[in-house]
Amino acid sequence: MSFPTRLTATLGAAVLGLSMLLTGGCASTNARTDFDPGADFTKFHTYIWAGGKDITNSGLLENSLVDKRVKEIVTRQLTAKGLTEVAAGQPADLVVRYWVGVKEKQEIDTIPTAGYGYAYGPYWGGRWGPAYDQVVVNNYHEGTLIVDLIDAKSKELAWRAYLVQTMERDLKKTAEKAERNAEAAFKNYPPHPDAK
Repeated sequence: MSFPTRLTATLGAAVLGLSMLLTGGCASTNARTDFDPGADFTKFHTYIWAGGKDITNSGLLENSLVDKRVKEIVTRQLTAKGLTEVAAGQPADLVVRYWVGVKEKQEIDTIPTAGYGYAYGPYWGGRWGPAYDQVVVNNYHEGTLIVDLIDAKSKELAWRAYLVQTMERDLKKTAEKAERNAEAAFKNYPPHPDAK
């Protein structure tokens, strides 16, 4: 089984469980990174794109603007780190691949009601006393973007960023959040040798 195939097989479950691991409630952004401590990051200078994959089949990548925005966001970060993109078919040090997923989420909050009021129950009739708390249900979509930097020579994963955030109705606003999220993740690139 090839490296990309193994990733595809395991990433589906990872993306679905990732939001529970990385976010509590309706968090706006969250960025985490992981890396191979044995990788020599000083030898990485160039990269090539290997495209993206919609793990949850959300249809997100059917919009070509999403693919374009993801690549622009990641390219800005890679450029800031001194990496240069090379044309397809040219030798490169890194292969960049990304994975996206969208999951419907629900957040339930209980808002305490201050003071007293008239409460009515079907079994005990009406009474005067503390008012009931209000329950607010918030439905939203949570997006996950995983960015992989793969050592082109060894075909091994060298560095990975997990970006998790709530999705906005306006995709431009979602992209702006992703930009901030990516900046936070790429602060950890190249990773410090002691950060194992």
